[in-house]
Amino acid sequence: MKVKSILTPKQNASKRYSNILKMSVLLACLPLFMWQCKKDDFKDETNAECPMVLSTDPINGQSNVPITQVISATFNVGMDSATFDSNSFQIKLGNNLIMGTVSFSGLKAMFIPNNALEIGKAYTATIKNTVQDLAENYMVADYEWVFSTGTLIDTIPPSINSSDPADLAKNVALNKTIEVVFNESMKSSSISATSFTVSTNSANIAGLVSYSGMTAQFKPSNNLQLGKTYTGTITTAATDLAGNSLLNEYKWTFTADSQLGPAPINLKCAVNYAILAGGSVTSTGMTIINGDLGISPGTALSGFPPGQVLNGSIRINDPNANAAKLCLTDAYNEGAAQSNGVIISATGQLGGLTLAPGLYKSGPGSFDITGSDLILDAQGDINAVWIFQMPSSTLTVGNGIKVTLIGGAQPGNIYWIVGTSATIGTTAEMKGNILADQSITLETGAILHGRALTRIAAVTLDANLITKP
Repeated sequence: MKVKSILTPKQNASKRYSNILKMSVLLACLPLFMWQCKKDDFKDETNAECPMVLSTDPINGQSNVPITQVISATFNVGMDSATFDSNSFQIKLGNNLIMGTVSFSGLKAMFIPNNALEIGKAYTATIKNTVQDLAENYMVADYEWVFSTGTLIDTIPPSINSSDPADLAKNVALNKTIEVVFNESMKSSSISATSFTVSTNSANIAGLVSYSGMTAQFKPSNNLQLGKTYTGTITTAATDLAGNSLLNEYKWTFTADSQLGPAPINLKCAVNYAILAGGSVTSTGMTIINGDLGISPGTALSGFPPGQVLNGSIRINDPNANAAKLCLTDAYNEGAAQSNGVIISATGQLGGLTLAPGLYKSGPGSFDITGSDLILDAQGDINAVWIFQMPSSTLTVGNGIKVTLIGGAQPGNIYWIVGTSATIGTTAEMKGNILADQSITLETGAILHGRALTRIAAVTLDANLITKP
């Protein structure tokens, strides 16, 4: 028989108190369970901190806000800039949306109205909880604040904070886009090809003018010309959102005398060599070399004659060749170390491409020019430079393949930094300075307008024509 427990009145009161206490704790913790980051439908959230707005400009309830105000909100964490647009960051006057440009940088979202706000009006700003932080967490809820504009009309003229290039700048790149940053938002329609011009020798050059945020850009239709001085001009036709013009025309000058692409590699005392090998130079058939031929520290040379060295000397393990080998090592290391603005080639296949000047690096380690020719376009700059890095592997040029130079490109400004060995196929036409850690082979009839320089092993030739640039 089951015996029912009988509690005294004091025990019953204690039990009721315990139940009430448990319920109180549950109710106190309930907001902790409810107040969590909004979750997407696809991933578990791993960031325990919800994104939230820490401050705004103007602040909530602020009055006398300038009609040219840029509206911004600062977050507690880095946000995904791609989630900020005209749908997620809105400004309204009543039920009417204000048109503007939305951007995000650092921790700050910004809304720049296309036109001046109306005088003496109340506006509502909203950031939707569709915006995400970098861990893909959403805000818990929409964030909204209000402000009102002042009754005074903006009569202060705009000014220019900076230009790029700066006034009197030298060494400006030939493909430079010219920029001007204003101190406030400008009326975009007032920034045009008539209010923003660039000229040389009093003649305007052709270009495309654009405006975004507080920055105006002039992108020349053609590269700037080496050694020429240019004048940028912003006229008083440029106006701010309130219609105020620049007080005075703004002019500045700069000089274009910097080549496209990276800085050239300094070959120093190796510059006179068309062929330089660490171990040996071997030639079969009638090879013709225009420039010096050197070997260091090796001494093995064969095939000369019938091979010929024109406009240069043969130097085998002499002081000149030994010094050139040290200069080659310095040049090789300089080329391999460059990293500023590097362009990664995912496949390493260059055949069929047309490449602008630049620093290129093979993702898989090797570069191949096979199947189709490679074109290098200097875009009118005879000082344009290309550097191709193969830090741990090979360079292969297929049989009959050509490296073609256009737009003023010069073979002396092309550098192939080869981690191991290079092979130039039969009857191929190669351009540039090949700096290889190990060996270089030019197969039958291949032509090189450049240099074949190896640090350690052999240069192998077969009825080739090599011409030092």
